[in-house]
Amino acid sequence: KMRWEHIDFRPGKESIHFPDPKGGPDAAFDLPLSPAVVEILKFVKTFSEEPWAYPGSPWVWPADSASGHVEETKETNPKRKALLSAHPMRRTF
Repeated sequence: KMRWEHIDFRPGKESIHFPDPKGGPDAAFDLPLSPAVVEILKFVKTFSEEPWAYPGSPWVWPADSASGHVEETKETNPKRKALLSAHPMRRTF
């Protein structure tokens, strides 16, 4: 549910704001972004207004879903044997 309005690109203040986490609005917080993540997000932002990239969408990761953003980050191609997901990446650190 990452929205462009929640990302702060100001030098020294690079962060993403989570206005409504699982604990509700009272638990809102800002998460600092690493230089690598900032670089990726700036790259994505560069193309966000292209006709093929859902121009005008408030979502960082827009999609053809009911919500308008990516909801499943796993590979669902039945021809692949491995189930790919972003969650196992946490185990690589």
